[in-house]
Amino acid sequence: MSSASDHAVLRTQAAVIRGPNNVKVEDILLDPPAANELLVKIERVGLCRSDWHALVGDTKIAMPSILGHEASGVVESIGPGIQDIGVGDHVSICWHPHCGECTYCSNGEHSLCLEGSRIPLGPQMDGTFRRHTPSGEAIGAFCMTGAFAKHTVVHRASVIKVDSSVPFDIAALCSCCVPAGYGAATSLARERRLGESDAVLVIGTGGDGINIVQGLRAAGIGAIIAADASPLKRELAPRFGATHVIDWTEPGAADKVRRITNGLGVRALFLATPAVVLDDATLALVASGGDVVVTALSRQPQPSAAFAFAPLVRRHIRMSFVGYGGRSMRDTVPEAIEAAMRGSIDVAGLITKRYKLDDILQGYKDLDDGKILRGMVHPWD
Repeated sequence: MSSASDHAVLRTQAAVIRGPNNVKVEDILLDPPAANELLVKIERVGLCRSDWHALVGDTKIAMPSILGHEASGVVESIGPGIQDIGVGDHVSICWHPHCGECTYCSNGEHSLCLEGSRIPLGPQMDGTFRRHTPSGEAIGAFCMTGAFAKHTVVHRASVIKVDSSVPFDIAALCSCCVPAGYGAATSLARERRLGESDAVLVIGTGGDGINIVQGLRAAGIGAIIAADASPLKRELAPRFGATHVIDWTEPGAADKVRRITNGLGVRALFLATPAVVLDDATLALVASGGDVVVTALSRQPQPSAAFAFAPLVRRHIRMSFVGYGGRSMRDTVPEAIEAAMRGSIDVAGLITKRYKLDDILQGYKDLDDGKILRGMVHPWD
């Protein structure tokens, strides 16, 4: 087993961000992993909208930094204290670190660990940096992962070991967008006992939304209404389980939902895009006793809601804001991978275009223009 002490500083390459939309592939120096850390050779990285928010300046992060968190790779060396992962093991890299000791972690709610508040700041879990320019300038790692690179050093808390039979594409996407959507949908369906007689509306069928659709199909929901402004996403939605597809920007979209549900409304509404503002008219589509689940990150300072509370209270509408599927990644990531490997959900089909490391800006332009569902970066191409 190769330990960190066996390795010197590694010269590698990464896409470094130095300002909004200012990303360039640079040579960097990567220190060996410290205690409870691993050196990972990155094989795949998904183009997640969360990185886009940082790229364009919506999410404020320390600069310079390296984005990328929805990733998979192979362990090349380990630091002191790592016992359960070895060199050559395959891993999914997750965006939310956790300490393992706080109240949230003790309750198995790792995605609520307060370590998550430090993900825009750049340093590792121990507060120091592993990435530097050849001249010595420290470079941060967004989400403590910095996966838009050929190699990265991450804490044990940021990785989940996966079987080597799992394709890198699946291991990467199942670290973020798949469990975020699939987990949110299946959790709600179990809790509220939704099934074949129910209708659910999903507004926004990008990374989160399309996997909400997949989760609803897996849960046996009878009517799954996918709403999106993108022609590509509307075209693809039935492939992933949508029974009805509508253009939410067209006049009369709400009337179509009413017709589909025979005027009863939907048992649940998932908002998975920041482009739609929740208002009274939209919320009126939810049947009494139903749920509104928000998974989208809004562009700031754009409002994400403008509605009256009284009608929701009278009709017993429950509203929740759910990140990462609402559960620990220690549970949702393996569940998503298992579902993908047995064919219950289509993960590989989410990828509509592949990019090189120096094509990240173009990839995010394609994402923002609605031209791709999920882009996949190959750092070694």
